[in-house]
Amino acid sequence: MNGIWGVVEKMVGLPDYAVCFSVWSWPDGGWMAGVALMDREYAEKQNLPRAICALEEDFDPAWNACDGFKNGINVHAPYPEEAVGALYKRVKN
Repeated sequence: MNGIWGVVEKMVGLPDYAVCFSVWSWPDGGWMAGVALMDREYAEKQNLPRAICALEEDFDPAWNACDGFKNGINVHAPYPEEAVGALYKRVKN
């Protein structure tokens, strides 16, 4: 997989229950991207980024449109692709 979705795949691994990922328009302009850890053991087994694996584990992560994931990592950027790229820069090993 290429492009920005390849970056997403590196952060969330298999489409299962290890990491929750979201991209959303931010109410005051721009875009946000965020991740939350749902299953540490499964995330570590997939060699997902250490910054994600270090998050508080939460199988049902709280999320809202202004702040993103309560116990996750969230970033803001002018465009969705930039938000995903900034999130990856923040979590990559």
